[in-house]
Amino acid sequence: MNDKAVVEKVNVNGAVKNYPYALFSLFLGIISFIQLLGLERALAAVGFGVLALSKINKGGNPKGKKYAYWGIGLGIVYLVVLLVVVIYKGSDLLCILRQK
Repeated sequence: MNDKAVVEKVNVNGAVKNYPYALFSLFLGIISFIQLLGLERALAAVGFGVLALSKINKGGNPKGKKYAYWGIGLGIVYLVVLLVVVIYKGSDLLCILRQK
């Protein structure tokens, strides 16, 4: 058996371990927009994206980097949108909450 083929297999298997964090970050970033007040999903998208990037920079699969960036970006965009809504419509939201 060729030693070069064994080394390539080990590198491919080692790189795959970091890819799911990036995909999960992207998934959470997308679904944070589906339901109103998806704050926890947006925070988790940013967290998993940062985790994926740190693992990718240590020798992971560089393909997952774009998914991690998209997950972080979508999470941050949702957090900014939520912050803007709370700032401009905060008094209306408080009135709705007090009625219940």
